[in-house]
Amino acid sequence: QSTWGNMGANVRVEREGAQQEVVVVTICRPQARNAVDNETALELFDAFERFDRDPTAKVAILTGDGNTFCSGADLKKIENRVALNITDTNSRATQLGPMGPSRMFLSKPVIAAISGYAVAGGLELALWCDLRIAEENAILGVFCRRFGVPLIDGGTIRLPRIIGLGRALDLILTGRSVTAKEALDIGLVNRVVPEGTVRSHAVALALELSQLPQECMRIDRFSVLNNSSMASIPQALINEYSMGVSVVDREGVKGAKAFKEGQGRHGAIRGSDTQLQKKEGSGTETEIRGVLFDVGGVITESPLVQLSVLDQELGLKSGTLTQLLAASPAFKLLECGTVDVAQFASLFEAECSKSGIRIDGMDVMRRISSVAVRPHFISAIKKLKAHGFKVGIITNDFKEHSKTQRHFLEKELGAHLDILTRSSVVGIRKPDIAIYLLTCHHLQLPPNQCIMIDDIGKNLKYASEIGMKTCHVHPKNDREGRQALRELGDRLGVDLSGVTASL
Repeated sequence: QSTWGNMGANVRVEREGAQQEVVVVTICRPQARNAVDNETALELFDAFERFDRDPTAKVAILTGDGNTFCSGADLKKIENRVALNITDTNSRATQLGPMGPSRMFLSKPVIAAISGYAVAGGLELALWCDLRIAEENAILGVFCRRFGVPLIDGGTIRLPRIIGLGRALDLILTGRSVTAKEALDIGLVNRVVPEGTVRSHAVALALELSQLPQECMRIDRFSVLNNSSMASIPQALINEYSMGVSVVDREGVKGAKAFKEGQGRHGAIRGSDTQLQKKEGSGTETEIRGVLFDVGGVITESPLVQLSVLDQELGLKSGTLTQLLAASPAFKLLECGTVDVAQFASLFEAECSKSGIRIDGMDVMRRISSVAVRPHFISAIKKLKAHGFKVGIITNDFKEHSKTQRHFLEKELGAHLDILTRSSVVGIRKPDIAIYLLTCHHLQLPPNQCIMIDDIGKNLKYASEIGMKTCHVHPKNDREGRQALRELGDRLGVDLSGVTASL
């Protein structure tokens, strides 16, 4: 929760992240579809003014309570509205817009987390934000057109700069509604996520931004926003250089040195606050408090083992079916739920036949979904919990998991976990770093206090790039699984050598 105190009855402020570096500002007028009246506008302005002044706050999120982002100005109270004096030389008066913060120019980024309607003045608030994430059910539009209420919170300025003049005029003149899909297509929103997940995605993105070198990011952001208003390209280039050169000595030289030493390559984040390596000369790692497991290949046997057996039965070179499955368009459709198991089986048979291989697609599915659970890993989870560790699972939750396995993950195993992150629920698939950030966030631990156990090196590479410790295990049998647990226990200071084989 925020340490700023009560913002008022209409706006809630919360802090997220291990260092409370993310501020979530929520409009709380669901009875009025989060329409903004004069009091709400003042509370929103105060919230973002405090966010910009707070040195510990790095990224903010603006969202709405319930299933609506914001439906605009409260037209029921517009007759009683006190006109805001925008010509006053007082800085507060000149920055305060009818919707609240719409005339503020902040030094830090703000993300709009949109569910339901973001229309009229609500659309203008979303446009004021730097980035917009919308749920699949979101509707955006200049709905005030039908009531004769003009855009006076920056909509006529920001909308054409974001989506272009022609598209902006289409929306402004007609006042028509725009679905989330169309909004993504025309650049009105940056990302579309499953219904009910927008806050989690926004927090994950905010945490990702908060780990980057802050001064450099803010300078570039300022340059983009400031230069977009300049008619002269040469003047904009001068402005970009004059602002950017000042940060080179403070962050750019350090960054170049870090790159030379191997940090931040291949897309890794090299933040000013999160170090991805041990402190020089310390000789010790940060204490591990959270332990996260993959499922396939760790908690359960790897499906690849079953495919290798089928390779032998068909007289194929070891790994043939694994490679075909990894490259299979049908398998990708199965993962995202576009096709069911029977449809995948038929499509995969056709794909294999092109390579001269005759298989039974349903037999492949049965073998993949029949992998056994490794009970000694379950016992290890219980023992880690008893020693005070926070324990969780991150899984892509492929559609080939049988109903029995899904029940085991959700019910029996889930009872012993602090978190079970499934891609089908959060809408993010490994190895996207956002799924690791999101899980650490919900454990209320920084990434460098968590360890990820996985059998796929690529997944661990992404986890390590946000500062997580990693443990690569790929047990082919029960003996190797127990050995992997002993080695993990040595790292954590817990004896996992004598775990039993029962839940």
